[in-house]
Amino acid sequence: IEALAGIDNVKNFNGDTSSNPVYQISLVDTMTEAVTGSLTLIKQDSTYAYSQDVFKNWRFSADLARAVSARRRRGLHGFYGKGKYSLEGIEDTLEGVGVNLNYDLRHNVVFNAWYGYTNQKSNFSDREYDRNIVTAGVTVKF
Repeated sequence: IEALAGIDNVKNFNGDTSSNPVYQISLVDTMTEAVTGSLTLIKQDSTYAYSQDVFKNWRFSADLARAVSARRRRGLHGFYGKGKYSLEGIEDTLEGVGVNLNYDLRHNVVFNAWYGYTNQKSNFSDREYDRNIVTAGVTVKF
């Protein structure tokens, strides 16, 4: 079990600073030599600088990763969360999934590929959307 607590300090356009709490608790397990998993709950109040509003939200996520070989890993990620903007009364619900593949090209060079899907629902219909993200890249570790 991992537990974290902190404060997010944000300075807005007017130069005012707000301090917002952040809490996170995770259950992490190495199920086998090749498989790891985690469950995480995050509660935070995020400042939205454009409208100077606070987004009070929480998110639950689950991750599962497996080493397919010594050089290749794959993972699965899912999340669900809700939040509300204090001043505007906007309530959003987000859910999504993602998959990734990592391949060690060399000892310190890793190829990364990711696909993610997010669905946002809201009590304001013009804020609702579906998003698909595909990324690929190379990470060099120093």
